[in-house]
Amino acid sequence: MDARSYLSLTDGKDLAAKETVELEFPAAHGPAGIVIAARNSLLNTFLFYQALAYMGRSAADWYMRFDHAPKSQLAALGGIGRLLGDIEVSIRQPDGTYAVAGSFSEVGPIAREVQLIPLPEAVASLPARRASTKGDDRLVVRLTMTRGNWKVDHVGLAELGAPLQPTYIEPSSVSENGKPAPEALAKLLATGVHLATYPGDAYTLHFLLPPGDQELFLESRGYYYEWIRDSWLPEQDQFKLLRMFLDPAGAMQRLAPEYKRIEGDMERVFWNSRVGHR
Repeated sequence: MDARSYLSLTDGKDLAAKETVELEFPAAHGPAGIVIAARNSLLNTFLFYQALAYMGRSAADWYMRFDHAPKSQLAALGGIGRLLGDIEVSIRQPDGTYAVAGSFSEVGPIAREVQLIPLPEAVASLPARRASTKGDDRLVVRLTMTRGNWKVDHVGLAELGAPLQPTYIEPSSVSENGKPAPEALAKLLATGVHLATYPGDAYTLHFLLPPGDQELFLESRGYYYEWIRDSWLPEQDQFKLLRMFLDPAGAMQRLAPEYKRIEGDMERVFWNSRVGHR
């Protein structure tokens, strides 16, 4: 995992166009899984920001609708996300067909995530069982994903040992801009309560770790509301927004040329953008 990621370019006519990548590994001889380290490109960020631009000054009203809408209605509005999809992991069978083993699911361009897709032992060891007759001791893995939507930093085959039971450690204290923040700690430890942060806020969480070597994973949960930039307001268009929700496949085709035009410069613009202090 060296941050040198595989990233293809989007299709110039359809942002939902797929691609496949095939990888070969030595056959597994026991419980195994495919480890993927990846994150999104800026494609879904572009689509998200475009929807916000269409909302324009009505964005707050749309936020309220989403907060109070039944899950069935929200699912109906998620067509764009379903078209972008996950990284589907499939294993080649002896007859040449592919069996789906699972998928890598993540949304966001900033944090790289590492996920394990466990392989059914019978599927993973198929090449090993036929090696003596065909000399083919390989495991062939196919990744199917939306073109230009994924930065894949690492794909590996991992042997699985016995399950481990993690120890959960809550923060022991919180500081805000270098000063103790007991109220922030109380909110983080409470159930059903969120710590609201604003541009320029800086919180440091402190943990008391048990002795000995530890492998640490940070688990957090939250959400944010995106603000509307003044430069987006000229694109405000409720009709285009509804078309995006009701005809996601058409939207992926209509917006493909626009994204292709700026695709090469998206990374520079995004990573050079900063939010100042209040």
